[in-house]
Amino acid sequence: TLEASDFDDMVLGLTYSHSFNRFFEIDLNADFYDRTVVSEYNDFVDGGGFPILHDSSLEMIPVTVGVRFLPFGRAKAGQKKPVLFVGAGGGINFWRYEEVGDFIDFGDPGNPIVFGAFSESGEAFVTYAAAGLELPVSRGFNVGFEARWFGSDDDLSGDFGGLGEIDLSGFSASVS
Repeated sequence: TLEASDFDDMVLGLTYSHSFNRFFEIDLNADFYDRTVVSEYNDFVDGGGFPILHDSSLEMIPVTVGVRFLPFGRAKAGQKKPVLFVGAGGGINFWRYEEVGDFIDFGDPGNPIVFGAFSESGEAFVTYAAAGLELPVSRGFNVGFEARWFGSDDDLSGDFGGLGEIDLSGFSASVS
């Protein structure tokens, strides 16, 4: 019963932005994501008629560097105006995926239920594109809104070897 949308969840992050001029900035960003979901086999139950369950956990820490372009620029000293921006960048996505619980051994003719713990971790290249808006509240303080799409995938090996790639891509929206 596991689907990619089951992993939709909050992302916590920290961004440092440095302005080169009114129109260009560089961003250093680190986010943290961690989600565990419970899934069960479709059309299979244990001897007591109960679902066969296991936990699937995904943790990601993408660390990126990017450039923001502010098409209308930041306000000059003493002015307050909204700031629109678009940006793009890349970096490294540190990830870990784990499945723990009961599994059906389809390789055994009796299809026994066995307990298992499988995990894999890695580092994958990540790219992103972003767009956002900052609204001035007071001198030196803005409220920001950003939408970001990031792309990242990695080859599976070890416990999940032979299953292809893990797609770590996604969309996020943030308030800062």
